[in-house]
Amino acid sequence: MAIQFNHTILYAHDSETSAAFLAEMLGLPDPVRWGPFRVVKTDNGTNLDYMDVNGEITRQHYAFLVEESDFDDLKSWQKTQVDYLLRRDILGLGIFFRQLIDG
Repeated sequence: MAIQFNHTILYAHDSETSAAFLAEMLGLPDPVRWGPFRVVKTDNGTNLDYMDVNGEITRQHYAFLVEESDFDDLKSWQKTQVDYLLRRDILGLGIFFRQLIDG
C-alpha cells in the first residue's frame, strides 16, 4: 500500500489573498476555488487548502523543499511585500516569514 500526504487546511482571515501570495512567491499555479477553499497545488501534488475564519489563528509551521535555482529566484522576490529571512544551514536553504501575510 502506497500512502501519500494529500492536503492540509490553512486558516486565514483572507484566504484569497493568502493563497495568491504563497502561489506567487513559490512560482506555483494560481489558486483555484473548491468549495469554501482556495487551493494551492504544489509540484508533488499536495494541496494547501486556504479557508476563511474569524478570530485568532494559531501559528503553524510548513516547510517546502526547493531546488537551489528556485531558491535563488525566491531571493530576488520583492522584499517590500512581506519581511522574511533567508537562511542556509545543515538542512539546506530556508525561508522564514517574520510576520504573517494575514496579519
